[in-house]
Amino acid sequence: MDPGPDPDPPERGPLAIAAGMGVPEGPGAVLLIGGAARASGEVARLIPGIEVLAMSPAAQSWKPEPGVSRMVAWPGLPVRSGRVRGVALDVGAWPDWGSEVKRVLVPGGRAVLLGPVVADAPWSDDEALALLLSDGDVAVVAVG
Repeated sequence: MDPGPDPDPPERGPLAIAAGMGVPEGPGAVLLIGGAARASGEVARLIPGIEVLAMSPAAQSWKPEPGVSRMVAWPGLPVRSGRVRGVALDVGAWPDWGSEVKRVLVPGGRAVLLGPVVADAPWSDDEALALLLSDGDVAVVAVG
């Protein structure tokens, strides 16, 4: 699992990411991975009281922002199991996201998947993931 260089994906709206995760307010944390982490400051401002964990190879060069903790780590997610209320990530940078995202999300937590979403995606045969929304380049799944 190597996310490689931080891709420069099409602009993803922070409002769409925040809404897709379904977290109206803190306390707690959400995790934005790869190119999705570029929206971390805006997401922190949109969700009162939330801590945004921004995980990206480019995060070290970003300016500090209130409510945002930047990290660079791989392989796996450096978060305790069942502690994150929402996740957003670019699936193109991390095609095998399923098991780690399920591990860190709270029950009922949502993952916003950005990038080409295909029929044989990890949720298609996984009873622990429920597809809530898919429009081709954005999908939202919930952990049961």
